[in-house]
Amino acid sequence: RTKTNDAAKQTGHSTHDIVADCVSRLSDHAVSTLPNLQHIKRTVQRIRQRHKNLLSLPTNRDSLLIDTQHIKTARGRTFLQFDSGLIDQRILIFSTKKQLKMFKNANSIYLDGIFSVVPELYFQLYTSHATLKKKSVE
Repeated sequence: RTKTNDAAKQTGHSTHDIVADCVSRLSDHAVSTLPNLQHIKRTVQRIRQRHKNLLSLPTNRDSLLIDTQHIKTARGRTFLQFDSGLIDQRILIFSTKKQLKMFKNANSIYLDGIFSVVPELYFQLYTSHATLKKKSVE
């Protein structure tokens, strides 16, 4: 278990490879007592996600500071398109330029304000969706 946890946190290997490597080191008896492999893989993914997400959640809106490391996608594209600043009715808009261009060419655009799934610190999550050549784009 410790080797699996360490591999999930410290390597870039796939979940499948981590589980396969750890299972291959076990005795037949130990393998027979393991839970379902899908369950083990999900556990590895959760460990990796928790380890990667080291940011603490803000306790109030004033402490919500977004550093430059977290305004871009993994491919280096700008994702935070707008930030109204540290005001009471703060607005943040997340999207890539490519997604914005898709909205420009969309057949239909749908907007939805969601209240129930938003953490207490926030008031509303507003999402936009578009239909582009009969495919939905979010």
